[in-house]
Amino acid sequence: MKRLGAGLLLILFALSPAVWAQLVNPAQKKADQVKKLKIIEPTSIKLNRTEVYVFYNSALLTPSREGYKLVATILPENATNKNVIWESSDPTVVEVSKDGYLTPNKLGSAVITATAQANGIKAQCRVYVQRRNHPFGNTVSNLNNWGYLAVQNDWIYFANPSHDMTLYKMKLDGSQKQKLRNANFRADCINVIGNQIYYMANGTWVHKIDIYGENLDILNPTLPAIFVLAAPGRVFHLSKRPNSGYGIYYVETEGMNRNVLDWNVRLSIWRIAGFSDWFVFADGRGDIYYIRKINNTEWSEPDKIYEEAKMNFGLEILTPGGPYEGAALPHYVYLIDHKSNAIVKIGPIIDKKTRKKEVLFRGLIQQPIEGLTEAEDWLFYSTKDVLSKIKKDGTQNQIIDNRLPAGQHFLFPVRTGNNPNDLWIYVYTFDANKKFSLFKIRHDGMGKTNI
Repeated sequence: MKRLGAGLLLILFALSPAVWAQLVNPAQKKADQVKKLKIIEPTSIKLNRTEVYVFYNSALLTPSREGYKLVATILPENATNKNVIWESSDPTVVEVSKDGYLTPNKLGSAVITATAQANGIKAQCRVYVQRRNHPFGNTVSNLNNWGYLAVQNDWIYFANPSHDMTLYKMKLDGSQKQKLRNANFRADCINVIGNQIYYMANGTWVHKIDIYGENLDILNPTLPAIFVLAAPGRVFHLSKRPNSGYGIYYVETEGMNRNVLDWNVRLSIWRIAGFSDWFVFADGRGDIYYIRKINNTEWSEPDKIYEEAKMNFGLEILTPGGPYEGAALPHYVYLIDHKSNAIVKIGPIIDKKTRKKEVLFRGLIQQPIEGLTEAEDWLFYSTKDVLSKIKKDGTQNQIIDNRLPAGQHFLFPVRTGNNPNDLWIYVYTFDANKKFSLFKIRHDGMGKTNI
């Protein structure tokens, strides 16, 4: 026993002062443990956006809501408490969930605040709730001019000739021009629905990207397309059939449920306008057809509206029951008859008994009509070097600009405000060197500006 006691005494003397203090002083031991559990406070909080657009329309039986998810990042990464409290300055305009998802409730704007639970530091985002104002992701005449430009509320989305026709956006007044950073291919057939852009990249692949240039996806990875039309819930594209010609395929906007619309009518389709209940389309010859759904499984026989027109037809949409979607019906078609060099109006499309064809303007044979688009009460058209406009009733035919650049022209009307003169025509030119250029001009011929 004497030897054991002496050994224990030697061990205790050999311990370090700190260890010895903890053995004889439990309070010191507790203090050291608290030091090890030191709380690391957040130093900053940042949102992935400082400005967001969400979209709402109450005119439908089931209101259309297209929200957005905000993401808050707290630094440092090893902060002890990274919980975030979300708050909307006006929940009647836009609500925010506990994980940052925005749900629009009516048109207007509100400020969303993200607060770090640990110490109350904040970050904010201004949210604008706007209305979707097209039945499709673009107007039919814009898409039939290859859809190099689309407008949604305050923004223009366009293929920029100064940057290899890649996808850009800018405000209606031309400010805040910026490249959508992940859109790195030539863009056409541009469709914008809510927070999403659908377009054809490099003339083949249907790309989906959000309006901030993020979350890029390919919707047709195995089936090359020649044309794209987006509608709420579905993206239609023209692709080659296994046997011959081109047919209408579709994919849901989330990339699911790919399928083909098969009417057992072997027409090679090159342009389309429509939803899932009706379509107006042009075949490879330029013949224009109307087809509608009879019931859940059957379609009517294609009703030929016109023979051998140019394929860049314009379509006026009738919306008797609401601003878009299920209530939208085809009303009048405007097209170029290249044989007689005339602009022709046909309609009403849905009533074959009262449908009639009317020549609005017949040009000189030596000055063939090339481009055509429609907006509001006007049709805009181009010849080799002249841009003109004519009322949809065939009156007030007048020249806007007689110095168009040499090449093929594609016309895109854009309204920038409520005044009569706030209607501009954006004109793309594809020249002999296979280069694009772009300018805009007011519909009265004033303010011509290169873009």
